[in-house]
Amino acid sequence: MVQLRKIDAAIDELFVRYREIGTDPAFSRFIPMVYDTIAFDWRKEFETEFTQLFNGLMLRGKEEVSRVFLAVFPSDEVLTRFIEESSPGDLLFMHHPLVMECGDPRGKWGRGFYPYCSSLYTTDER
Repeated sequence: MVQLRKIDAAIDELFVRYREIGTDPAFSRFIPMVYDTIAFDWRKEFETEFTQLFNGLMLRGKEEVSRVFLAVFPSDEVLTRFIEESSPGDLLFMHHPLVMECGDPRGKWGRGFYPYCSSLYTTDER
């Protein structure tokens, strides 16, 4: 098992010290745009530092991490599978904090960024 704070520090170091860079200029616009429209209190639910930097640890789980799952987007399918297969102490690391649907360039337009289903948030510290 590894301490969550050590993983968090390693991620900061590996990803160009995002804390030193400061607020992400894109996601600081996209996250409020997506979650405010559905009246989801993301400022309360997400980690305080995440609501300021829009990078880093979004939801806190247990302090001791057993396994790490990786994903690019937090789609409902990814989150459902994580909830089904994970145990308390497991961590889901994602590249993006929002789901993005691009669409077909020769057909239907995508929805762009949109929220994942809030019923998939888990409070059992995974």
